[in-house]
Amino acid sequence: MKKQLLAFIAIFSMVGYLSAQTIVDFEDETAGPLTLHVQGSGDWDNDAIHPVNETFMVVDNPDATGINTSSKVMKFIRRGTSNGGQPWGGFWANIDPTVDVTTNKYVHVKVLKTRVSPLKFKLEGAVTLETASMNTQADVNKWVDIVFDFSTLTGEYAVLSFMPDFEDPLVITDDIDIYFDDIYISSNPNPITESIDFENGTTGPLTLHVQGCGDWDNDAIHPSTETFMVVDNPDATGINTSSKVMKFIRRGTSNGGQPWGGFWANIDPTVDVTTNKYVHVKVLKTRVSPLKFKLEGAVTLETASMNTQADVDTWVDIVFDFSTLTGEYAVLSFMPDFEDPLVITDDIDIYFDDIIFNNDPTPITTDVLEPKQMLQYSIYPNPASSEVFVSVNSEINSISIVNLIGQEVKTMQNIKMGINNLNISNLNEGIYIIRIKDKNNRIESSKLYIY
Repeated sequence: MKKQLLAFIAIFSMVGYLSAQTIVDFEDETAGPLTLHVQGSGDWDNDAIHPVNETFMVVDNPDATGINTSSKVMKFIRRGTSNGGQPWGGFWANIDPTVDVTTNKYVHVKVLKTRVSPLKFKLEGAVTLETASMNTQADVNKWVDIVFDFSTLTGEYAVLSFMPDFEDPLVITDDIDIYFDDIYISSNPNPITESIDFENGTTGPLTLHVQGCGDWDNDAIHPSTETFMVVDNPDATGINTSSKVMKFIRRGTSNGGQPWGGFWANIDPTVDVTTNKYVHVKVLKTRVSPLKFKLEGAVTLETASMNTQADVDTWVDIVFDFSTLTGEYAVLSFMPDFEDPLVITDDIDIYFDDIIFNNDPTPITTDVLEPKQMLQYSIYPNPASSEVFVSVNSEINSISIVNLIGQEVKTMQNIKMGINNLNISNLNEGIYIIRIKDKNNRIESSKLYIY
């Protein structure tokens, strides 16, 4: 009777959806799926007098540093009161495809402004909601990630509006320039604070040092540029369509290669993991092998990835958990091929990109899925002692339990749709990660507490 009751509850409490939807990033020099209309800008609201491109124009990124090193961004000429400017200056837009807030509840926009002022975002559909940002804009003359909460909504929306300078009453008289980029919607309410994406052809805040590569560890013999080089993306598909990525020549044993081959780097500004606990790195490899990431500071932690690399010759998002740390770190290390002992003798090429620090432990996946296609699951009881039940809405490849140092301690293959039970009586007390991989190799992870 107890199991039947739990199964009944599980049907109505399935959680854990994969996806994030990029609405527009302007890299193709267009507004993408947005049909823009000017608002709150006096005569410029009238397209018959002033076409939209007199107010909104895709331009080169004026400050390709920090969290936004992309090539192209949107410039908005914000009209002051002398030109009819209103607090709601910005745009409204039809969008095709629509924005679905059934699962992804938070809209992110990167913004670069010369002054601090409120920001608002609106979705219009069956219900209309205009909301101020969750986080306040504290910095000027640098890119910041601004987040808007639409967790009270569900369904699809075909009209949106962005007001990046909602000062009410508006006091500026002259026009000013505001830049924004990377409008996307996800399940993560935390703003991005650190991102390294190599789009400007450099390593950004990282000062790289080669490690685990024999003579190439010695910069006096081989400068780091012989091992690490920013190159054109060799496979701009799937989760990574950016222009530039980092290429790493991974030395085999015949050239002194060691398991910890990769880099360590000084980073300025430092990385703060007080809030953002997870490191994401997109990786493209020709073989499957473990990956490790390390932060060095007041405490040093080297950890294996939360999710295993299952695919080759395609970009995958690898996530590392630093939730036990807090504070700032000035040294990091990435080891994308930590095979121990190392068995390859020849050098191989490995590519990586988009090192991001955020508070989302879920890997980015390739596709934006319709709700009926999403992987849905529930785990109960949690905490558990002797067995745990996993209910899934479709057949999946595997369920695995991994300890906090990345070791897989239990796995089940070819899982049927419905309720499946795992015997965990032989596992020690503690915190584990339970991972569910669907037929498309998308992975969803949750913490499991065993007592």
